Amino acid sequence: AWRQDPSSEEITEAHVVVAVEASLREVGALVHEPALNDLSETDRAFVRVMVEDDGETAIADVERRLGRDHGYVSRYRSRLIVAGIIEPTRRGFVDFTIPYMREFVRENVDRL
Repeated sequence: AWRQDPSSEEITEAHVVVAVEASLREVGALVHEPALNDLSETDRAFVRVMVEDDGETAIADVERRLGRDHGYVSRYRSRLIVAGIIEPTRRGFVDFTIPYMREFVRENVDRL
């Protein structure tokens, strides 16, 4: 935020907005993108359907959205948990473990 205007004696809201946007782009390039690049196409499809929700995602919704049965979805759920991409939040629900992953996927869904 200080780098936005080194001559300024205080950080303004505008400085913070620009700094946050730059930080999120950097986290996306250094954390989110590499994490997603290591996933299989089916893992990425699972992640893509999760971003339809604003919070945790029901496994039943993943099954419906992917058109797959519980056993199939459970295998990929487990893979994504081991990879540190998602975590169980309560019985039958998962959410992203990496902060701002949902927003990154939403903004880059066409590239994934």
